[in-house]
Amino acid sequence: MREERLLELIGQVDDKLVTESLLEAPGRAKRQWTKWAGVAVACLALGLVWLFGSPDEPEVAVYEPEISRNLSILALDIYEPIIRQAAAGQDFELDISTFSLEERGFQSLRLQAMLMSGRGYDMFFWDGSPYWIHGGLGFLQDFNELITNREDFYTNVLEAFELNGGLYFFPLSFDFVYIGINADLPESIVNRFKQHSTITNRQIMDIFLELESGLNIGFNDPMRRIIGDFIDFENRISHLNDGRFAAVLEDRKHILETANEEGYAWPTTYQQQMQVLAENYAFIFMTGGGLNMTGAGSVFFGTEDSPFVHFIPLADENGNLIIDHHSTGFEFEFENEVHRTITIAPIWGSVGINAAGNGQLAWEFTQHLISAAVNHDTGDWRFSRNILTTPIKRSYTRQNTMSVLEFRFRDDIFARQFYGLPETAAGQQEPFEDALAILEYYNAMPAVLRPAISSTFYEDAMQNFMLGFSTAQQAAEEIHNRVTLWLIE
Repeated sequence: MREERLLELIGQVDDKLVTESLLEAPGRAKRQWTKWAGVAVACLALGLVWLFGSPDEPEVAVYEPEISRNLSILALDIYEPIIRQAAAGQDFELDISTFSLEERGFQSLRLQAMLMSGRGYDMFFWDGSPYWIHGGLGFLQDFNELITNREDFYTNVLEAFELNGGLYFFPLSFDFVYIGINADLPESIVNRFKQHSTITNRQIMDIFLELESGLNIGFNDPMRRIIGDFIDFENRISHLNDGRFAAVLEDRKHILETANEEGYAWPTTYQQQMQVLAENYAFIFMTGGGLNMTGAGSVFFGTEDSPFVHFIPLADENGNLIIDHHSTGFEFEFENEVHRTITIAPIWGSVGINAAGNGQLAWEFTQHLISAAVNHDTGDWRFSRNILTTPIKRSYTRQNTMSVLEFRFRDDIFARQFYGLPETAAGQQEPFEDALAILEYYNAMPAVLRPAISSTFYEDAMQNFMLGFSTAQQAAEEIHNRVTLWLIE
């Protein structure tokens, strides 16, 4: 068909030339004939090239850009094992840069400068302190644009991480703070505590102020959590100077003045540890469902002999459960190193994605990280199943919870005896199911994110107030000014 069409075109050219040659003058006709003959030859040559191609012309390769599977990642050093585990068996190519907890402040400023310059890592792990700096700049990917089915996740927790409607940090898992009361306190005090299904910092202080027992208020100093009650993190406004916090400082001073200041040695067995806590504290504040290094798992399990009872989650004044998003340091003694501080991650961190980076690939890898947090087996004790957190993906909750409980109690005869759990796997199934039901009940409640408040914001101001060098309001103003600078930096 192509050959016939080409010949037809050439024939039309020939007919035209013949007609013109009869009508025009001989000289002009000769010139026209020569002209159109050249055109015909050119058309014929072009047609042959079009049909058969030039024998010496190489084929033109179609350019297909290579799709990169490389991700550059910035993370706290303790997260590197689980990041690499998530990439095992996958075709991700990771370039991981790490930093220590002590370097976090510097890395925050460095990361901010890189994001503003349009450079930086494709994705990074952050513990929420201070999440509003990076999230509010407009240089981070909004995860709401990447999530295809929001109901796959705990939407209440995603809402807690949102900043002005955007989800710039995606939590891999989450945890709440649980508070138990000393069972040896007066019955009236214990019963008052038991009336609550959740409790605020202010309510805990009010209950404690009724005691004249000489106890400390709680294991795990609640001061930094109390400060968060007076901060609007989303709008970056401190209310620490409005008089309410000054009243808290007055109460705090009274608590510290009447508390037992004697130190104590930290024993090794569950029973001894809990006994020491019961002798020194009115309340105990626990993350990870109490399944942490001390073995204080009474959030889900406990006997009549438990020193702390009726564990309930900490909430803000609006009833939102507080996600205490931070990394903590614990001290352990080693053979050649005494009081070496080691950082443990009770929460698997949150992920941010650079809007100028490979967003789709980073989101794909983030979903692998959620799975890895459930199936963690890095060989690193800092990521052991001693600590129970809930994966952000709902379908992983049962698998993760049962895995942690089995690891924590199934092969540990001392833990089973302490909590009165049956010895057989079949007998443990019912209390494990009850624990899961408790966890899922709390997981469904409204939540709020509370970034870690450094003690450097309040320690010296509190000390000056305790020594009489300043009033409570002056101390509150000083703390307010420091927090305000932190919020707007």
